[in-house]
Amino acid sequence: MNQLDLFDAPVPNPCAGVCESDAKGFCKGCMRTRDERFSWNNFNNSEKLQIIQQCRQRYLRRVKAARAQKTRLQSSIASEQQDGQLF
Repeated sequence: MNQLDLFDAPVPNPCAGVCESDAKGFCKGCMRTRDERFSWNNFNNSEKLQIIQQCRQRYLRRVKAARAQKTRLQSSIASEQQDGQLF
């Protein structure tokens, strides 16, 4: 296999088998949009790799938002507990 063959290798479908959309329209399993999922076979390898990169960014944003929400919830609970201990 030469170096050019590596670039022509098919990009695997990132489907995780969890075909359900979140509130923003991204698949909860692979983080692709509806159009990205349904048109996957029509994209060239470069476009597929770009979509996968975007999916990673979407996933990281989702994880970051979940962590921030957890932190806010923990702070709220701690604040309520401190308020209750004062009386």
